[in-house]
Amino acid sequence: MIGRAAVREQETRHHALQCAKAMRTVADHATDASDCRELLEMLGLDASHRTAG
Repeated sequence: MIGRAAVREQETRHHALQCAKAMRTVADHATDASDCRELLEMLGLDASHRTAG
C-alpha cells in the first residue's frame, strides 16, 4: 500500500514535469525572450523556478 507522503511526492514530481513540458512548448513557439516571458506569465508559469525535467 502506498502512503500519502509517497503519493504526494509522486504528484509533485508529475506536476513539475508537466510544467517543464509546458515551458518548453511555450519557448519553442515564442518569437523572442520577451514574448516567452509574457506567455509564461499568462499561464502562471515562472521560468526562474524551473527544475530539470
